[in-house]
Amino acid sequence: MFSDEPDGQPISIILTTLAAAAYRGEQDVATALERILTDMGNYVLPNKPRVPNPVNPSEDFADKWYDPKYRHLNLEKNFGDWLHQARVDFNILQNAHDTKVILEQASSKFATNLNEANVRDALGISSVNVVTTPKVHSIQAPAKPWMAC
Repeated sequence: MFSDEPDGQPISIILTTLAAAAYRGEQDVATALERILTDMGNYVLPNKPRVPNPVNPSEDFADKWYDPKYRHLNLEKNFGDWLHQARVDFNILQNAHDTKVILEQASSKFATNLNEANVRDALGISSVNVVTTPKVHSIQAPAKPWMAC
């Protein structure tokens, strides 16, 4: 998402801190990710420190969001844009029932390659390929063209 402007991407310490705050002990990755993406934005505080370090609450992991030197990077807006897009992308994956859609989404949006057979197995889709022989028709007496002399 930020390949053209990597300095503008949300930093991992903000993402992991907010994800940890939103995590509620869900037992599977999909449920945990859904909860985290739904709730993590709620843990950005309206006043400084915006994203406090849990070990040292006076330290703000989001201090560059309001530092004039970094204003041109739109860091807070980029975090919001990233969160919105992550929700959209995860929702597409979560609701997909087609292995092609899942494989393409995982590759293009999450930069990971999934094993197609494992995806089919996870979805309960049979990997049996049905091969049929094409029907061949031969014309014994072809029609003559219109207006033939």
